[in-house]
Amino acid sequence: MTGFYMLGVYLLSITSCFVIIKLRMNYENKREKNKAIWGPVLLTLLFWCIHILTVLSLGLPLSVNPITYFVISLVMGGFMVWVVLHLAYSMFLTHVRFLTAVLAVSTYMFVSHYVTSLFVYETFVDIKPLQLMMAFTLTLAYIYAGLRYLIELGRSASLKNIYIWKVSGSLLGGIVMAGIPYVTFLAIIETEEPFIGLREASFIPYYIQIVFVFLLNLVPDLMREETVREQETRITDNQNNQQLLFDNHPEPVFVLSRDGIFEQVNEAFEQFTRRPKQKIIGSHFGNFICGEVKQQFEQLFKSTIEGGAHHKELQIERQDTYKLDVLVTTIPVVVEGKTTGVYGIVKDVTEAKKVEATFQRYAYQDELTLLPNRRSFLNKLRNLEESTAPYAIMFIDMDSFKKLNDLFGHSFGDQIIQAFAGRIAKLLQGKHVFSRIAGDEFTVLIQEGLEEELLCQLAQDIINSTKEPFYLAGKECYVTASIGIAMYPKHAGAASIVMKYADAAMYHAKKKGRNNFQIYNETIRENTEMQLTLENDLRRAISLGELTLHYQPKLHALSNEVIGLEALVRWKHPSLGMIAPGKFISIAEETGLIVALERWVMKEVCRQIIRFEQEGVVPPRIAFNLSTRHICQEDIVLFIQELLEQTWVNPNLLEIEITESLFMENTNQAIEKLQVLKDMGIRISMDDFGTGFSSLSYLKSLPLNCMKIDQSFVRDVTSDENSKAIVAMIISMANLLQFDVVAEGVETQEQLECLINLHCHQVQGYYFSKPLPVDEVQLFLRKAS
Repeated sequence: MTGFYMLGVYLLSITSCFVIIKLRMNYENKREKNKAIWGPVLLTLLFWCIHILTVLSLGLPLSVNPITYFVISLVMGGFMVWVVLHLAYSMFLTHVRFLTAVLAVSTYMFVSHYVTSLFVYETFVDIKPLQLMMAFTLTLAYIYAGLRYLIELGRSASLKNIYIWKVSGSLLGGIVMAGIPYVTFLAIIETEEPFIGLREASFIPYYIQIVFVFLLNLVPDLMREETVREQETRITDNQNNQQLLFDNHPEPVFVLSRDGIFEQVNEAFEQFTRRPKQKIIGSHFGNFICGEVKQQFEQLFKSTIEGGAHHKELQIERQDTYKLDVLVTTIPVVVEGKTTGVYGIVKDVTEAKKVEATFQRYAYQDELTLLPNRRSFLNKLRNLEESTAPYAIMFIDMDSFKKLNDLFGHSFGDQIIQAFAGRIAKLLQGKHVFSRIAGDEFTVLIQEGLEEELLCQLAQDIINSTKEPFYLAGKECYVTASIGIAMYPKHAGAASIVMKYADAAMYHAKKKGRNNFQIYNETIRENTEMQLTLENDLRRAISLGELTLHYQPKLHALSNEVIGLEALVRWKHPSLGMIAPGKFISIAEETGLIVALERWVMKEVCRQIIRFEQEGVVPPRIAFNLSTRHICQEDIVLFIQELLEQTWVNPNLLEIEITESLFMENTNQAIEKLQVLKDMGIRISMDDFGTGFSSLSYLKSLPLNCMKIDQSFVRDVTSDENSKAIVAMIISMANLLQFDVVAEGVETQEQLECLINLHCHQVQGYYFSKPLPVDEVQLFLRKAS
């Protein structure tokens, strides 16, 4: 059993040393340290077990109650753990504190063993002074070597072979730890039985302990030597790498002494200066630069020597008289806290500066007209806003530009913009800031002559300068100007608001017939705010389904048979009441809401056809309008196909009404899409025929089924021979092209009779019925059937 206890003591001692090492290595990681409560507890139990097994291995009866002994040994073990770990965690103890700690721990360990021996084996005490002194000395040497090892272990954590040092430390430390209690007990207790095969008077256990303590004491020294070797290797590698990096750096690099003498340069620096290294090393930097550049570099060098890295852009002249823009970065070379020189990098930024200049030019200049662009204009506005100086903004828009651009192409459009801008720039003669801020939109920033009379005169001069025709690419064309004017601080106290008001005034000028100017006023503000309110409300009305459809019947003039309905959208505003269609539809077209609005109409028409069928009413063909913007949408055909598939509505019950303006833009695309829709079975009608400006040559290629005569001709058909002739011509042309023809706006019996005489047999108007809500049109259809 004694041998078994001894083996346990050695194994537990080695394990204890491994736990101490593990705790020491994990201490640098705060997260691990917070989780390491288990370590001290485990270590306390290990120390306690070691002490118990050591006592049991002696095979002597105890002089005290075993429980009392166990409790006392547990408390002493816990205190020992706290002291050892506290010291192990300290990497930077002073020599005095370290030696004091060694003496204190050794004394505590020795005294605890001594007192335990006297307390537990009171009847077997036989103190041997020489062995006792050797036991204390060995305890002192063990604690000294162990703490040195633990502290060095923390410092050498980066060693490649750190695991080997951990294992060797654990083994040697564990062997010595196991032997310390034995040699102490041998010096105090008289034993009759052999102790590990040796008599009690033998000094061999002490000699063995001396050997292992000596070996343990060598470990931290060997670790330190290996650490130093690895550090020297790393330093050498770093120096080699740094030199390699220095020599092969793509930028010119140099090292100057404190006196400004070149000590090192790389190959790139030789190429940069057009001088060989032999002529550079040992020379003062002043030999390579002169004048203002020399003064600038001297100041840069002085600032770097005094401390801190610096950057400086310089323009230097090489031997080939070629001027270069360079960015010089200088860093102080510090050795043992003293600045011994300057490390510098030279970066050629000549091309970068040219690119930056080009970028700045394009960033703030319009490429087409070479005028300041929107960014430049807004920057000037911000600067003015900071100075609070008064100014005025003219917002200029080119009238009819889009029509010409689409008709003759973008290249021609660019020429028009250049010519238009050139006329105004020539008129202004640089007195005001003239900018192009968008495709056909310009601004004039005025800081002098801010009286309203002078602003009006300048606006009129600009308008007059654009009245004359432009002759471009063999074509004569007219492009006039609509101008809006707003002033700071008269109209607004912020630049963005002044800009907005000038834009609003310009749109007011367009509504006034174009080719005029308007100064911002309260009426414009109210109209703008009302339009904005209606736009927001219309957006909500479309999404929430606040709109309704009314239906106006189309009839056969001879039989009064209902041959179709036209769906007309109506909007009853929650607070403003009924809004005229012409008002909110124009807002929808300007803001792009027209697409969402017309798609809602199509869905509602299909739903109404289904409801007619469910109510037992034979649904007539229902017509609805599609705007130019909507026809130009890429997915319009796909949308209608999916809508028909979802609702199972017969395409023959749908009719699309388009206007002549569609064929002023995207003619081929529009014809292709309409042809696809017609092939699906949907009828295509030309609404308001005769009021547009499209070429009649398009009629032969259009996929039309029907032409609708505009009510402006129908209204005067009985009183104006010209109107009657136009109506007759349209009817005759429609018949020749095999199109149906419908007369809109029939309001009297006389108009109806005249149209019948002209062989127009499909009519629509208030004479028969106004647009009706759903329930009334359903009743109308029942009566007609």
